[in-house]
Amino acid sequence: MAITDTGVIDSVIHGNGYEDLVLVITDHLDWSAPQEHLLVLQQKLNTYIAFVESGQIFSDFPECDGDAISILIACQFEPSGAAIQFFEKAHLFLKQKLNIKLSYAIES
Repeated sequence: MAITDTGVIDSVIHGNGYEDLVLVITDHLDWSAPQEHLLVLQQKLNTYIAFVESGQIFSDFPECDGDAISILIACQFEPSGAAIQFFEKAHLFLKQKLNIKLSYAIES
């Protein structure tokens, strides 16, 4: 799966050193078109939020009911300054409204 498949959850990690139930967004796009990239990322995040808010996450993973939830954006390329600002704002919003942590990592 990939960030461009905006209606799909790319990956879910539980265990393997993670305390939270981690929803992973696989971001293979470079940042040469930052506005378009951020729009796709926002659409993808909306899918993830709906997955959590609807309760489908715990229907699909009942053994994780009650676990904390995180979203990890696994970036292939170093995010732009605008992207980092977006990540920070999205993290604050998700933490306050849904108690979901958002982070990113650069994966090689």
